[in-house]
Amino acid sequence: MPDDAPMPDDVAVPNDLSVPDDASMPDDDPVARLVGGDRALASALRPALQRLADGGGGPGLQALADDILNGRITLRDLSRSTELWANVQPALNSFLKWKSDIGDVEFDRQGELARRALYGDDDPTGAGRHGGRGPQP
Repeated sequence: MPDDAPMPDDVAVPNDLSVPDDASMPDDDPVARLVGGDRALASALRPALQRLADGGGGPGLQALADDILNGRITLRDLSRSTELWANVQPALNSFLKWKSDIGDVEFDRQGELARRALYGDDDPTGAGRHGGRGPQP
């Protein structure tokens, strides 16, 4: 399957996955805190959260994204948010269908492409070294 394999219709994926320099991110960044201090992931996530905060995902996700961007919500709060799950469930179902449609090999390849876009050769997850399956003993 080519690199530009289509995602489900209702999932918007940015074409530009460039990551800003870590120096441009303040130490008190709430998005980085939310993702365990992973600055590359936070930099990639921030534009999507901003689109949601600007209303791109509807009113249910608008307030939630604004709370995340402004540090008013924690990961624990997110895990307990019925509003979040009500809004995310349809997209999650589409993602799982897409994953099933493309198969494990292509899914792993797409994951490796995403890891390279985020981390280059400095992948802290270790997933790129083991066929996309995460750190191995």
